Amino acid sequence: MRKSIQTNAHALVGKALASGRLRREPCSVCGTTERVLAHHEDYSKPLDVVWHCPTHHGQRHAEIGGSLAEGVDIRITLPAQFHRELRKSAIDADKTLIQHVNSILTEYITHEKETKGERHA
Repeated sequence: MRKSIQTNAHALVGKALASGRLRREPCSVCGTTERVLAHHEDYSKPLDVVWHCPTHHGQRHAEIGGSLAEGVDIRITLPAQFHRELRKSAIDADKTLIQHVNSILTEYITHEKETKGERHA
């Protein structure tokens, strides 16, 4: 299976960083050196990157109307309190979704019963 041009560009940046051919630079917007990311304006030029912190990388994608690297696995480490809050939010969202689905199904079943009753009347 052929890699996408985007996946290939990301892999080439990783290899270039590992070999020393490319060096991570400060964020081009705010100057931070923490967690800077390589941003491609043109994936056909894989080593032509602009360095951005996560905030400015996201802003750049919003400016150009693109999503952040579709299909890329982004992992962050959160303090325990945020894990609890995130887990609770996910559980609350699941409960809300289940309630919504149940409501739609109940409405559908009621509609079907009424429709069948009208057909048989």
